[in-house]
Amino acid sequence: LPIYLVVSLGQISVQKAQLEQEEKFLQSEYFKKGQEEQELLQSIQTEYGEGNLDLETGDFTPKQ
Repeated sequence: LPIYLVVSLGQISVQKAQLEQEEKFLQSEYFKKGQEEQELLQSIQTEYGEGNLDLETGDFTPKQ
């Protein structure tokens, strides 16, 4: 086999391993952020009750 093929395959294997590691990290971060979001929403609901929050204005409208 030509050496450039062996080197290229080795580089691809390293890149694949790095991408897999990055994917696992990003999935973990995504899951953590989802949990943090749920905890924040729960704390807001506990403090203010149920309602709607306008993310653009920050206005909270209690549920009737």
